[in-house]
Amino acid sequence: MSWRDVLWGVVGFIVGAFSFMLTTPLVTALGLGTTSGGISQLTQIPLALRIGIVLTAGIIEEILSRGYPIERLYGLTNRLGLSALIVHVAFVLLHIPFWGLGGTVQIGVWSIVITALYVKRRNLLACMLMHILNDAYAFILLPTLFAHYLP
Repeated sequence: MSWRDVLWGVVGFIVGAFSFMLTTPLVTALGLGTTSGGISQLTQIPLALRIGIVLTAGIIEEILSRGYPIERLYGLTNRLGLSALIVHVAFVLLHIPFWGLGGTVQIGVWSIVITALYVKRRNLLACMLMHILNDAYAFILLPTLFAHYLP
């Protein structure tokens, strides 16, 4: 991983974090739950397991939900944008059962950011770092800082 990959991963994380802040009022106005419900559920899991989830999701989801399928579809269609769109939609739909419709809308907007990062850089390491930072912030840092506010 180069310093440029680290920079892109951190920038992606920051832009992705703003996407959650921007979508929360919309999702709430629609009467849908946000990702906070799922995060509250995850806080019931021991910290060591949450760390494992953060690392596993950040690495495995990027390989299986961005890198491999985008490149495979691109090889078949020769259309990078279409390939990324198909994979993006599949990734988002897979999040509905746990995160609900509102949380999935938020994750869908976040996923646009990380998918664009992959398409621009064609580098999974930057995407993995962005994903790990996002999940570590949501599943470890926030619950630790605000544990007394959680149910």
